[in-house]
Amino acid sequence: MDEEMTVEAARKGWGELIESMKWRPRGVRIRKYKTPVAAMVPIDWYERAVAAIGKPGDEPPATA
Repeated sequence: MDEEMTVEAARKGWGELIESMKWRPRGVRIRKYKTPVAAMVPIDWYERAVAAIGKPGDEPPATA
């Protein structure tokens, strides 16, 4: 994720941020002050991540 924005900027431009996920190749890191607190990623990125590592809260895959 190369781009960052503040929580305030994300809040003010929420609709535009969501719409931009259609064409962004990468997500946006959202920070409060200087601390990263969240990230927004395109849906295809999220779906590939879930397929690779599972949903948040899922047990990790068993290793052989």
